[in-house]
Amino acid sequence: MGIFSKKQKKPVKPPRNPVKKAVAVGPRHSSAHPVIGCVLVLLGVLCAVAFLTYHPAQDTLLPSFQPEQSTSGAFRNPVGILGGTASLVCFQFMGLASALIPIFVGLAAYLCFARKAYCLSLSKFFFMALSVLSAAALAAQLQALGGYPTTALFPNGLGGTLGEVLFNRLLDPLLGNVGSLSVLAAVYVL
Repeated sequence: MGIFSKKQKKPVKPPRNPVKKAVAVGPRHSSAHPVIGCVLVLLGVLCAVAFLTYHPAQDTLLPSFQPEQSTSGAFRNPVGILGGTASLVCFQFMGLASALIPIFVGLAAYLCFARKAYCLSLSKFFFMALSVLSAAALAAQLQALGGYPTTALFPNGLGGTLGEVLFNRLLDPLLGNVGSLSVLAAVYVL
């Protein structure tokens, strides 16, 4: 090709529209999930009522786990035998940390109603469970440092079985009181 030959011009692509690109990166919205939200609200309210009205002498499906047993029927959970059993299991295994369960269920219901259900990922549930575990261990540490005796409501201590295992058998021998308090508070806040 010489100096005077004609070169073919490449077709010029129109420039991208920057406004169109900004719209594509906008905030995420998911549709509301009212059915899931209503189920979660119902579950959270039932858990809260069952936990708040629990008495150790209530009828449950697991009578061998009960510290007190009553045959008079005077102590009846408003949620029924299932509510009494769920309260018994949660209080024995997680202690005071069971109070976080209705709170986390209510938070999940709020996210379903607020069109932010995409925020409910598996990692959120993992961190909620980790928060409950660390709260149980913190309650066990509170009982160990304060010298609180076990009661009929919390027969395995304020931290339940999980808190007792995490604090008394794992963290306290390894890190001591201050180190385990630091680790548990950091994990709980996380």
